[in-house]
Amino acid sequence: DAATKAEIKANTVDFLKHSELWRRSGIPLKRGILLAGEPGTGKTVICKALMSEAEGITCITTNGYALDADDYITELYELAEDLSPSIVFIEDIDLIGQNRLEFGYHSGSALISLLAVLDGVEQYKQIGTVATTNCLETLDSALSQRPSRFDRVIKLSRPSIEQRRELISRLCQKIPLDENTQEYIAHKAENCTPAHLQEIVYSL
Repeated sequence: DAATKAEIKANTVDFLKHSELWRRSGIPLKRGILLAGEPGTGKTVICKALMSEAEGITCITTNGYALDADDYITELYELAEDLSPSIVFIEDIDLIGQNRLEFGYHSGSALISLLAVLDGVEQYKQIGTVATTNCLETLDSALSQRPSRFDRVIKLSRPSIEQRRELISRLCQKIPLDENTQEYIAHKAENCTPAHLQEIVYSL
């Protein structure tokens, strides 16, 4: 929906493009958003869309598997600062960000390193972080409930009927499905994610 799009853009690309304003106002030059939702709701597509609009901004992509390597996280953010303004995209952050009390400390060192670079003693400037998770409820509260690490948690749900119509219409700009068929799919696919809708249209 339009409000969610605006919030995501305001806290990432637009934030970094207005860094001089925040500097004059004494606002730290870093921002983090967490995209949460079941698989197929559009988290990765949102990251790709942000990259396409990030003119003049360095985009660095990584994932939860890589973050477990020794010193990787610190070096990653040092690189992001050297190439700032930057956005670091972390897919599947739950692979290292699970609640330590509930799931144990098997990824403890990686999580502590991540918490430190997001909001630790040493401040990394002009860096935005966009992370994705399929399992918001399993994340450590130091990530999911702590502004200045992730300032916004954006929950992505399955699309409404209006959103399904729009998605199908966009998919059918090149795929010749008539309007009645498109409307039929939109009504019948109320439990589908955008990824499911795409597969339905492609299969037809």
